[in-house]
Amino acid sequence: MTNNELSRKVIALLAERKKPVKFQEMVEAISVDARTLFKNLFYLEEHGYILLSTSYPPEAIYPQIHFARLRDPGLELAKDPGKLDEAFPLTDTARDHAPHLPPDLPARKKVTYAEVLERLAEEVKAHARDKAKQKRLLQKIADLKKLALAKRPVSL
Repeated sequence: MTNNELSRKVIALLAERKKPVKFQEMVEAISVDARTLFKNLFYLEEHGYILLSTSYPPEAIYPQIHFARLRDPGLELAKDPGKLDEAFPLTDTARDHAPHLPPDLPARKKVTYAEVLERLAEEVKAHARDKAKQKRLLQKIADLKKLALAKRPVSL
């Protein structure tokens, strides 16, 4: 499916439903890869044709799309085949061959609390000017490293 064919299908689906449509429902109704649809929906929103309802889950890099609905310019395209052809000509055969949003992210690096504390100790040694304060901080870090919790992994 070309990018323009997908845009046309999204606009047609939203016009037909006449209400916000859930992202997963669109994936199923259009039979398209979720990543490709994700990119296409943001393209349509950037051009003012649709409005997306999104949120950023904790630690997310890309937003999660909940719903999409047509804006007035998108509804105009749905009602006027000439405008639809002008905005999304079928002669344009560009395709999204390598969907990359959201990308596959590398696995998180696993370290222990003790390793984090060691890094903190290095920072204290490098930046603490008051030797007495440096000594107190390093002692607190050493005490924390003795805890059983210090051996547990932390995702970074």
